[in-house]
This record gives sequence, structure tokens and C-alpha cells, in this order.
Amino acid sequence: QVGELALMEAYVPYQIRQKTAVWNETKAWKAWLQNICYWAGHLSELGGEGILRAVRLKLAKNVRNISSKLGARTIELDIAHIPEEHRDVAVQQRTAVLTYHPQAYEGTLTLYRTRSQSLTKLTDQTLGWTHLVNGNVQVKFVEGWHHNILELPYVESLASELSDRLEKW
Repeated sequence: QVGELALMEAYVPYQIRQKTAVWNETKAWKAWLQNICYWAGHLSELGGEGILRAVRLKLAKNVRNISSKLGARTIELDIAHIPEEHRDVAVQQRTAVLTYHPQAYEGTLTLYRTRSQSLTKLTDQTLGWTHLVNGNVQVKFVEGWHHNILELPYVESLASELSDRLEKW
């Protein structure tokens, strides 16, 4: 039996997001405007090279997403930037994501996440997990961004939240 499930920076699986997506124009604009402020701060930390790399990766991902929505059933992945010894793992991970069929979770979920999220995935604070969890979903905000949540100095915020939670257990 699982006492508690904790996730870090994870959206609910794609299959659930597609089934539960509800468009609310007011909430969508509010979320987008809020996130653009977070992203502006993040981009300013990346510098020129980092911004170009981030834009290239996002464009490649969006092309894949559009292709899949148009009916292309593919697991093609832009793996040129991935070291040769890790490419098989990247393809296997993408295949697993596309073929996974999630089941409801009975229990408590604690989601550790940053405030900034994708500008194109407009969702609630639980990142969609309330649609898959038949229990309480707790959200704990930590410092940093998706790509540096486990790096100093941001990991200290996550470590503090995890320590607090373990002490309560």
C-alpha cells in the first residue's frame, strides 16, 4: 500500500488532459499572462545561447504535437541533441508515453511544482491531476523552473518542502 504519492513538475498524462480539457477564455488569458511574466524572468536568466536552444526545442516539440493531433501516429523524435548512448532510452520513453493508459489513483498526491508552466498547456494549479486522483491533491510550490528545479540554489526549496512533509509523516 502506498502511504502517499509525490510528483515533481509533472502534468497529468496526455491521454487524460485530452479527455478533460475545458476551455475557459477568461481563465486561459489570465494563466497565459501570468505565465508570460514567469517566462520573461526565466528567459532573462538563460542568456542568448540558452534562449535559442529553448526556442529550437519548443518549436520541434510543437511540430510533433501538431502532427499527432492531425492524425500522424508517429514516435519520431528530434534526438540530434541527445548523446548517442542515450538515444534508445529517449525513443523508448516516447513510445511509453504514447502507449500508456493511466488508471485512477486512490489516495493522496502531493505535487511539487514551480509557478511557471508551459505557455501552451493552460491548466489548473494541480496540472490536471484532480482528474486522475480519487483523493486529495496537494500542491506545493517550489523555487526555480522546470529545467533547474534539481540544481542549486533551487533544489534547496524542494528539499525543504520534502523535509517538512516527511516530518509530518
